Amino acid sequence: MRGYDSIRINDKISHHSNYKIAVFDTSKTRTRPHKHNKYLEIVYFEDARGTHYIDSKAYRIDAPCISFIEKDQVHYWELEENPKGYVAIFKETFLDDVKDKQLVFLLKSVQKINCLCLHKRSKHINYLFEMLTEPNLNAPVELNELNESLLKALLFNILKDADVGLLSHSNAQAMEFINHLQTNPRNEVAYYAEQLQMSPQNLNSFCKKHFSLTASEVIAIYINKEAKRLLLYSNLDISEIAYKLHFKDASYFIKYFKQHNRLTPLKYRNKNDNYYSFFK
Repeated sequence: MRGYDSIRINDKISHHSNYKIAVFDTSKTRTRPHKHNKYLEIVYFEDARGTHYIDSKAYRIDAPCISFIEKDQVHYWELEENPKGYVAIFKETFLDDVKDKQLVFLLKSVQKINCLCLHKRSKHINYLFEMLTEPNLNAPVELNELNESLLKALLFNILKDADVGLLSHSNAQAMEFINHLQTNPRNEVAYYAEQLQMSPQNLNSFCKKHFSLTASEVIAIYINKEAKRLLLYSNLDISEIAYKLHFKDASYFIKYFKQHNRLTPLKYRNKNDNYYSFFK
């Protein structure tokens, strides 16, 4: 049995760099559904019109606006000609390497957003992107003290426009749990408890405190998200998806999916055939 994800995965950044800020590639007006190779992408449009699809939801692009694509999300563009803007890409290792904790928290905070239409701060954001790409257009820039300051100012202005609160240190473990769910969604409470170095009972109490849900209910949110992605954007059959998400067999996965979505996996795939047709 195949246990792999056949959703297309794109990599837009050199192996020698853990972040990149560049001018948006105007040839990317229409793309096929794809994931990113373990990085967060922030796309700022100074001038653009069209639609951005993230997972199965459509977001209208009406510049000035910003889109955020997390490492686990499937997305694609349908843009009109000559879009103008910038792209910022951050690998997972970027957060490990950066010593400025404020920058780390700002970057984690913007991940709460999918698409943001800008209001008062678009001129500030545009200017900061210009500054960050000034040394060499389309080339990775060294993360020196100046660029760190500019990047923090950029993220702060985005969050101010979005009116999104910053993460506190007390939520670090909750973010770690979410990161594990996004990186490796699997239907096993014991697995995540082990990753967080706690018992399944303590993980359950932790989830009730932070999310007002049981551990199984939190895991179910991410299992269902990933199951839907694989049903819509991959050519894996139902048994292969069940195997990939660590269900004991396909029948249990079908029952689980129907319980949460009121449809069997196959009916869900057929109902959304316009997405699945990309891979037929």
